[in-house]
Amino acid sequence: MRLQGGGWRSGRAQRASLPFGALSAIALVVAAHLWWGEGDHAEPAPLDAQTRLESLRSERVEAAGAATGGADAARAYPAGRSPGGPSEVPPPVEESASRIAGAPVQPLATLIERAGVIEAGSTLEGALAALYIHGEAARGVIDAYRTLRDPRKLRPGTRLLARFDEDSPLDAAALREVVISNAQGADAVTVSRLPSEGRSGKGEAKARLLEDALALTGDADASLRFRAELGGVPGEIVRRVLRCGMRGSLAVSLTRCGHGDALIGMLAQVLEERLDLERDVQVGDELRVVFEELVAAGETVRVTGLLAVDYRGAAGRHTALRFDGEASHGYFTPDGKGFGAFFLREPVPGARFTSGFGMRMHPILLQMRPHLGIDLAASAGTPVRAVAEGVVVAVGRDHVAGRYIKLRHARGYGSDYLHLSSIDRSVRAGQQVRRGQVIGGVGSSGRSTASHLHLGIRHKGAHVDPMSVRDDEGPSVDSRDRKLFDRAAAELLSLIEKIDRRSGDAS
Repeated sequence: MRLQGGGWRSGRAQRASLPFGALSAIALVVAAHLWWGEGDHAEPAPLDAQTRLESLRSERVEAAGAATGGADAARAYPAGRSPGGPSEVPPPVEESASRIAGAPVQPLATLIERAGVIEAGSTLEGALAALYIHGEAARGVIDAYRTLRDPRKLRPGTRLLARFDEDSPLDAAALREVVISNAQGADAVTVSRLPSEGRSGKGEAKARLLEDALALTGDADASLRFRAELGGVPGEIVRRVLRCGMRGSLAVSLTRCGHGDALIGMLAQVLEERLDLERDVQVGDELRVVFEELVAAGETVRVTGLLAVDYRGAAGRHTALRFDGEASHGYFTPDGKGFGAFFLREPVPGARFTSGFGMRMHPILLQMRPHLGIDLAASAGTPVRAVAEGVVVAVGRDHVAGRYIKLRHARGYGSDYLHLSSIDRSVRAGQQVRRGQVIGGVGSSGRSTASHLHLGIRHKGAHVDPMSVRDDEGPSVDSRDRKLFDRAAAELLSLIEKIDRRSGDAS
């Protein structure tokens, strides 16, 4: 303590005894800075939304590269396992689909956008004020929103995106709409400015200016009118193409290429149909992705969809194309076959296989009994996913099965999920469920010794071994959708090919 105190006192004494020449030099530097700041100097031109988005993404890539250094890759892939080292992995390449396709870049919409969030301790009124929406305009937005939702229940992180006419000098007159959504950009409400009665076009713009001028002077008849509607997109959907080299696990690699959990999760769910993500992903493998983002005020709100995946590596090449037609939905190979198997590979991610199908010694009754399914052990509450698209046949609870769900699928198949700790509120008899949809949580309800999922598969009414059907091929593109699928597939494959040309490698 004495050394620290003495050091601080010593430093103060040294600063007090600086020579006059040094003080003069410091004063000159400070004066120069002040003169430069006050002078009439050219400021850098503002960035448009697309350039700003590219700049932000580049900064994220650099930061992710520093945060996930070579130690991560070395830890995930020991020497001898990978065909190459991190130095052989090319840098990521990412571009908007319109630029890759050679289409002219569309000019920015003739609207001004301002984005904001409701901070902790703030209100909708405060968030609107931060977007320069005050007075009668703010009250009109809040009153309209109140017709659908309670503004007092808005949580911190709620997003706001306000759009204004570009040519109006008054914010209240220029306001077109405000989109209010949750932190993920979903569950949106759009509050729109209603046009003045009997006016349109330029007359409408002038009328707005007049109305606001009157409103500012206190004329009660010059009220602004707004209407709230459910839905709305807080920004624009942008299609992008990414080429990313593997430098560790899928998550580490995508992080280094500037992307987060949303895109990583989507990719993992598709690729796990063909790859063991723990063993098959190798340093030097490459991934091409076509995806869509919701962009507001030049920044990404969230990834909204994964359209194409092209993985090339030691485990082969695997290409999945998203298609939703009249009778075909899901991911397909370029020749129209189902990309995934009919049944999901992992209904409980990370679960441990503990008991197979057939005769076994019952752990509670201590008698040989038929076991009409398989047991997958996992911690209580771990999500349970539907193994295939289908319809809920039954939801209930009894003293043996505990909480259970029964589904009916195509091809005469059905699936049973027993001993659940919880059942999702959206799962009801007669409800349609998607393949991979979370329907409940792992538990130990009913006659059970530990937390696990009992998964049973039925075919035409008879129980079969779930392990024997897990590789059944998924449905192909329906013949009614074939022409539409071929056109959509050609467009996506062309984007994947052109991102290679963009990076100077058409491999």
